[in-house]
Amino acid sequence: EEATEKATEPKEEKDEKPEEPEEPETPKAPEEEPIDEDELLLEDLLEMKIDMRADEEGNFKVLILSDIQGSNSHIDIPERVRANIRTMVDREQPDLVIFNGDNCHEIKGEENLREYLTNMTLYLEQNKIPWAHVYGNHDDVGGISKKRQSEIYAQFKYCISEVGSVSGVGNYVIPIYSHDGSKILYNVWCLDSHGNSKLDDKINVTLQNGVYFKGAYDHIKPDQI
Repeated sequence: EEATEKATEPKEEKDEKPEEPEEPETPKAPEEEPIDEDELLLEDLLEMKIDMRADEEGNFKVLILSDIQGSNSHIDIPERVRANIRTMVDREQPDLVIFNGDNCHEIKGEENLREYLTNMTLYLEQNKIPWAHVYGNHDDVGGISKKRQSEIYAQFKYCISEVGSVSGVGNYVIPIYSHDGSKILYNVWCLDSHGNSKLDDKINVTLQNGVYFKGAYDHIKPDQI
């Protein structure tokens, strides 16, 4: 018998495209937290040229000197005043000294002011004692603006005064940190009480004891508070 073979037609091979690998999902960028303007302002306000720290027991001493009242005729500062500054600093051993306004009176010319401030703060700078200042109603009588004066003050190595961003010049806070710097223990607030009033109507007051007071002084502004 003649064997018959079934002819088998070759199967058509389908062109199978290899599966394309799935593209990995692009990781979503973390959502940016909204900028806290108050926090940024606070960080800026608390940043000082020199950090102030209390001792291990939390003590911090501030010595306040007021009304040095230097003028063009007293740029060298009388020896009696210098001696008093040295005596108080040696006796009190302060961590910080603040000049509380009317630091000078009618000093004209930036070089004269720079020389005067050098004399006024010499003992502090020599002993590496940080110091700061605010203005009184006499400081800019000589014609140098408080803003320009602040730029000259800032040239001293141990001066930590700031200009501030509210009404006036010299509004800032000095944070006093714990000994290890982990937290703020105290805040020293320095404010510009401004100078003589620009108002036409001056202040006239009769006190209960009959004393009559006629003044022309300005005052703290709402945005400073």
